[in-house]
Amino acid sequence: MSPVRTFNVLTLTAILLLAGCFGLGDSAEAAEEDEDTTVTATLTAQDIADAMTLSSNSPPEITVKTYSFDEDGVVSNWEVAGLVTCPPEDGWDDLPATFAEQEAGMGDIGFILPEFISSGKCIANFAFASVDPDGDTMTKGIDLDLDGLIDIPIVHANGQVIFGMDNSSLYDWPVFIGIGGEAEDAQIANVALIAIDEHGASTAQIIHFVAPCMDCGLDDDGGLDLYQFDDRDAAHELTATGGDDLVHVKMMQGSALSWDLLGVSIIVDGGTMNNCVEASEADVDGLLCTYSYIEDGAWTVSEEITISEGANADLCDGVAGFCEVTVTLTKEVDSAGMVIAMFTAIAG
Repeated sequence: MSPVRTFNVLTLTAILLLAGCFGLGDSAEAAEEDEDTTVTATLTAQDIADAMTLSSNSPPEITVKTYSFDEDGVVSNWEVAGLVTCPPEDGWDDLPATFAEQEAGMGDIGFILPEFISSGKCIANFAFASVDPDGDTMTKGIDLDLDGLIDIPIVHANGQVIFGMDNSSLYDWPVFIGIGGEAEDAQIANVALIAIDEHGASTAQIIHFVAPCMDCGLDDDGGLDLYQFDDRDAAHELTATGGDDLVHVKMMQGSALSWDLLGVSIIVDGGTMNNCVEASEADVDGLLCTYSYIEDGAWTVSEEITISEGANADLCDGVAGFCEVTVTLTKEVDSAGMVIAMFTAIAG
């Protein structure tokens, strides 16, 4: 045990022992005050053992992944750990209706979903890792209103979490911070990630999120941007590889996205997730999903990609006349995929 901890244990033990002497005044003085000032304190061996355990206990440790957006000498001491996207006024229209469906969809793309996200909630995500140096069990979770209490429990020790929050948690981002090196309109939200071990030792870390405005984003050098996409039916046009085109997806908003950083996956009619491969690089045999585009270096506003079945894949068999295709688009950030859009399109 370190000298500091030893000193703390001895001090705490002495205080507990002395507590049995406090309040034992002279009997005559007690009679004059006409009140009983006797205090009885019983200190057991277990009390001392618990005190020593608590004094020598190490609190949990948490680290949250952050992204640096400083540019041209503009530095923020609040590094943003994630992006918040809020729904339109009538709410999200493509979120699965049950927790089980949402959890399965998020799990397919590697996200932890700790609780159901309702249609009217803003959606935020962050990556984290946690450990207790003593190997103690921990209670962890998100404190949404910064009152020191866990509102959304998290069981996992690490991973990428996606969760919902009210838009009332957002407030204007001070323009002097300069997102991307410029004064831009945006909002920020803060929550806390709290961990408490089985002995009561706790730690917390504030997590900062940014909600970019509808006509601005973050920097183009690996940062996050607020993207918007539109989709339309590809009418099962036959591809050069023998599969069927499913949907066309057009970028409506966002900065140029390098094709090398784009990830595309689909789920057809609630089935399994399929990661799509860029069509010109695809091995046709056994391939279930491809996407194609006009090669010009990057995906920019007004350009479309086409998502298709692989040769003879029959993901969308057309029995009901159409299929629901859940599309997930990701952007590689710091060697990890960050979801920039997820929506359901109709292929008929």
